[in-house]
Amino acid sequence: MIENITAKDFEIFRNFVKESCGISLSYDRLFLIERKLEPIFKSFEFSDFSEFYEKLTSINGFFLREKLFDAITTNETCFFRDGHPFETFRNLVMPKIEFWLKNKSGGKKPGVRIWSAGSSTGQEPYSIAMIINQYASLMNSFSPDQIEIFASDISSGALGRAISGQYTSSQVKRGLSEQNLSIYFQQAGNKWIIDQKIRNMVEFKRVNFMENLSSLGKFDVIFFRNVLIYFDSATKTKILEKIYEMLSDDGYLFIGASEMIMGTDAGFKSERYDQTIFYKKVLPQTNLSSE
Repeated sequence: MIENITAKDFEIFRNFVKESCGISLSYDRLFLIERKLEPIFKSFEFSDFSEFYEKLTSINGFFLREKLFDAITTNETCFFRDGHPFETFRNLVMPKIEFWLKNKSGGKKPGVRIWSAGSSTGQEPYSIAMIINQYASLMNSFSPDQIEIFASDISSGALGRAISGQYTSSQVKRGLSEQNLSIYFQQAGNKWIIDQKIRNMVEFKRVNFMENLSSLGKFDVIFFRNVLIYFDSATKTKILEKIYEMLSDDGYLFIGASEMIMGTDAGFKSERYDQTIFYKKVLPQTNLSSE
C-alpha cells in the first residue's frame, strides 16, 4: 500500500514530471495521483516514495517512466469527438486538401500531411482516415495514400492499443455511426477490429512535446485537441511556438473547445466555420522599400 506522499515529495515529483513531459500537476490532484501510482508501487514492490523516485530518475528507469506516463495521462477520447470539428474537416478542409493535391506548387506538392497529436488510443486519427476515405471515394479525384496521417502520444500503452485497431463495444458506440461501424469494422468475439485499409492510413509514433520536434517535418493540418489543458501557460506557449513552425503557411490548426491560444503570442489567428473555431498562422509582414 502506498504511503501518503508528503507535500515535499509531491513537489519533487511534479517538478520531475513537468521537466520530463511538460505536464503540470496541481496540488489538488495529489489524491488522484496517489491512486494512479498505487498499481505501479505494487507491481515494482517499492517500499516508499524515495525508492520509487530513485528508480524513476535512474539511467535504467526508462520502463518505469513509461509506466508513469501511461498512468498520469488521461487517454480520454472517442470516435468523432464533439462531432462538429470533424464536419468542418470534411466540409471545409477536405476541399482544400483536394485543391492542394491538384494544384499547389504547380501540382508538385508531394502529398498532404496531417498530425493527430495526443492521439491516445487512436479514435481521432482513425476518424480522420474514415473521412478521407469517404471523400476520396466520393470525389474520385485523388487517392487516400496521397495523404499521410501521423498520430502521436506520449503513452506507449495507449499507442499499443491504437496500433492494434481493436475496440470494445462501448468504445465503438461512442461517436461512431452504425454506417461507419458496418463499413469499417469487423466483429471478433467481444472486440471490433478496424478495417486494415484504414489502419494502414495511419502511422503511430511516441512523441514527447518537450523534445525537439523539428524532425517530424511540416504538416498541413494539425489536430492538437484537448492536449493543451495539461500544460501551464509558459509550457503551452513553448509548445505552440513549435507548432507554429511545424504548420504549413496555409495550414489548419484544431484545438479543443475549452482550450485557448489567444494571449499566448504564439502567432495564430482564430477563424470560425459553423460551430468550429480553428486557427491559421499569422505570417510575418514583408516590408518592401521603394526608391
